[in-house]
Amino acid sequence: MNIVKIKRQQPNVMVVTWVINNICDRSCSYCPAGLHNGSNHHYDWALAKQFWQQLVTKYENIHVSIAGGEPSLSPHLPEAIDIIHDSNNSVGITSNLTRTERYFKKIAPKLSYLAASYHPSSPDEKFVDKAHTVSELTPTTARIMMDSRHWDHSVDVYERLTQVPQLRVEPVRILDWEGGRNPHVYSKEQEQWLSTAQDHIPSKQPSAYKANFEVDYLDSTGTALDTNANQQILQGATNYQGWSCSLGLESLFIKESGAIRKANCHQGSVIGNINRPHRIQWPTAPEVCEQSLCHCVTDIMMTKEQL
Repeated sequence: MNIVKIKRQQPNVMVVTWVINNICDRSCSYCPAGLHNGSNHHYDWALAKQFWQQLVTKYENIHVSIAGGEPSLSPHLPEAIDIIHDSNNSVGITSNLTRTERYFKKIAPKLSYLAASYHPSSPDEKFVDKAHTVSELTPTTARIMMDSRHWDHSVDVYERLTQVPQLRVEPVRILDWEGGRNPHVYSKEQEQWLSTAQDHIPSKQPSAYKANFEVDYLDSTGTALDTNANQQILQGATNYQGWSCSLGLESLFIKESGAIRKANCHQGSVIGNINRPHRIQWPTAPEVCEQSLCHCVTDIMMTKEQL
């Protein structure tokens, strides 16, 4: 499969990844320590709200992906969801579902999606039940971290979750990034499993959500190829070094400190901070990718072209 261009289906969409906090009730070895040993917030919430109002005014269409840490541990998460949802923009979250079913029942109807991450090194016995509950309220994907050190458990949970009627299930290759404490090594058998693994797509789903930041994967003839970002990651096919990429034009990444970067890969310098919403230096042109690995689905799904 020879992809030479990734093109966003709908233009003029800004996709923001917001690391809303840096505390987490898990301590997974593949996550950077800074994402789960912090003090929740390092910005002024009143100023953060000004930033979001500015963003809503600046762009026609916005999608916000909220992560952490564990975002449901932030006291500001429900209000953040309201701000984005009530402005007729879309918001989704990545959560390990650590809070109660009652909590997620309140926020799920306002979400365009919920990505529920399961971490086998820190198992949650109620995860399957909670994933079942939220999948009836919003499009939900269970993303199973395929931990080589807990392989049998990872596969077992993946197979159990495929029995939930409305739940999409993705096996996730663990990539070493941003100072994860231990390199992740898969055996030959595990590599074989990952290379042939498929996302489980349910036959029955809640009201369909079509992301306004979906993309076409094009070959040299301009023909759309049948693939998706997670499949590319599983197959180790996400090196776009030297390509033209629309980071900063179609994406922003907000760190737990409030610092704003142009993409999840952190290429280039910080362009501002949500504590200073009127001093942001907005990018104006695409850049050449300098990274040897595009590890994030959001970054993969930006307009980019082989030069």
